[in-house]
Amino acid sequence: MSSLKNKIQKYSIVTLFTLILFIIVALIFKQSIFNYFLNSKIESFNKNHEGYVSIQSAKLNGITTIEISKICLSPNNNDTLVYIDSLSTNLNFWNLLIGNVKINSLNINNISTKINIKDSTDNFSFLFKNKTDTLTDTINIKKVNYYKRSNIIFNALFNHIPNNINISNLTFLYKNKKDSVIANCTTLEYTDNMLKGVFLLNDGKYKSEVRIVSEIIPDYRTVGIKILQLGKKDKRLSGLTQSYNADISFDTAFFSFIQYSANNKINLIGKSYLSNLKINQPAISKTDVTFNNLNFDFNFNIGENYFELDSSTIVRINKLNFNPYIKYNVSPTKQLTLIINKNYFPSQELFDALPEGLFHTLYGIKTKGELAYNLNFFVDFSIPDSLEFNSELKKHNFSILQYGNTNYSNINNEFEYTAFENGEPVKSFLVGASNPEFSPINQISPFLRNAILCTEDGGFYYHRGFLIESIQQSIAEDIKRKKFARGGSTLTMQLVKNVFLNRNKTISRKLEEIIIVWLIENHQLCSKDRMFEVYLNIIEWGPKIYGATEASEFYFNKKPLNLSLSEAIYLASIIPKPKYFKYSFDQNGELIQSSKDFIKAIANKMLKKEMITESDLQNLDTKIIISDHAKSYIIPSDSLSTFQTIDFNF
Repeated sequence: MSSLKNKIQKYSIVTLFTLILFIIVALIFKQSIFNYFLNSKIESFNKNHEGYVSIQSAKLNGITTIEISKICLSPNNNDTLVYIDSLSTNLNFWNLLIGNVKINSLNINNISTKINIKDSTDNFSFLFKNKTDTLTDTINIKKVNYYKRSNIIFNALFNHIPNNINISNLTFLYKNKKDSVIANCTTLEYTDNMLKGVFLLNDGKYKSEVRIVSEIIPDYRTVGIKILQLGKKDKRLSGLTQSYNADISFDTAFFSFIQYSANNKINLIGKSYLSNLKINQPAISKTDVTFNNLNFDFNFNIGENYFELDSSTIVRINKLNFNPYIKYNVSPTKQLTLIINKNYFPSQELFDALPEGLFHTLYGIKTKGELAYNLNFFVDFSIPDSLEFNSELKKHNFSILQYGNTNYSNINNEFEYTAFENGEPVKSFLVGASNPEFSPINQISPFLRNAILCTEDGGFYYHRGFLIESIQQSIAEDIKRKKFARGGSTLTMQLVKNVFLNRNKTISRKLEEIIIVWLIENHQLCSKDRMFEVYLNIIEWGPKIYGATEASEFYFNKKPLNLSLSEAIYLASIIPKPKYFKYSFDQNGELIQSSKDFIKAIANKMLKKEMITESDLQNLDTKIIISDHAKSYIIPSDSLSTFQTIDFNF
């Protein structure tokens, strides 16, 4: 027993001596060991990535303090991503003993970060892939695993964030093809899980100042960020003026989430809000759009090949709330799904939620009753014609108590209409019996009325303002052409656009148009005949020619009741592009062949719909004679070679 005890003591002494000797050697050669370790890491990174890390000098003070100067992180053949003048860090000694690098504190002096995005290239993607990935990408179709990429980012944030951070003189530059935004921060501090700093933003158009306060709790994988805009109220926020042509201001923005990871999916559950948000963006509205309160409780998923907003998400705009479901699949083909199912709710919540400045004619409207809304949308962008679209706004005991800025029922009375061209008023006239150019619907040829229904909106007398199939085809066509190429508008939508709204092609105007159409059609504010009558008396039909009476006189020296079938179809054919009427004729004033073919095709379509008789079709004469006045607008023969024939779609 004594012998065993002696052996244990002997081995303990040897082990302790060896450990002490190891520590002494490590202390003596600590700088060399540190340099070897650091250089091996740098070499490994540079070997495996399409980029490099370089430093000027590195020093180990004591056992746990590291000082490094002139650090550069850059991709090959692109702008430097990060440059740091000097860095010092203190490591956790006990974690270091077990081989786990945990940073206690990090101090950085003079750091500049530049994000450069140009076309399909950037200066940061090299961080997320190594050279073997790049080689594989040249052989196979490039495929990004968004779950893995997101995991790298969140693990870097929550697993390696120091306990304390102090950054002096931070400069961040974001640059793309159009924008260049600089953010400067004199001092950015992170301590006791709180990150604080004041940033000066400059995008070349606006200068702004924001305070950022963020709580980051690594143990719970939780982040909360609060942004307060400083200085003058309603001051525009820098950073979105060129790429998005947007002016934005707000009082306070808040965003928080907790991150989970399981089953190859990143799950973010959180909330955000914006107070007194103001947006000025020409595609949305020509004036400032104000949201007093926007709240967003979200459940967001990131998978290997998709991004998903779960239907448990709640969007709140004032008192109105709804639960959208959105999923975007990146591969194997790009697909978008959007679903909204909103059960019956007080109708006034919808109109109170409409932001100030966005829907001028609706502002102040009062209603009672209930509404419900359902939207189902799906598209595979590789097969646009597979698009699925269904949208329905239902009502229960709904009525209008008070109109807003515009009383839509006034369309039933005589009113003054102003025609615009390029945003400027060009002509004003009364729509009613006191105007001698006004033609009641029964004084307009049935040929013209039916030709327009056939070419513009065959279901006008049967639908409630919308043709879902037409809208579906319109969206599919827009996707194919990658621009707004086709409207899908019904006669009611065209009427509302012309009578009640401005000519600005904005998202807000289109949404306002949809709401007004729904109110008129579903609340029966106006009969179909009256809507069609107004439409026939205000639409543009040529150079400052408005309405069926002026059009009939200008082209044919006739009253609208006396138009022939071919003349009526011709007038219907030029409604989409009335100023292009002259291209329908040759230099002698004769209809070109494509226009004649169109007249024949529409006449056959009208016969199938029993709008005309067999005798009408047999007597059809596509040789129409226009007036001398109209003929004077026809382009000379030497200009016809540059004319591109109008593509008639029906």
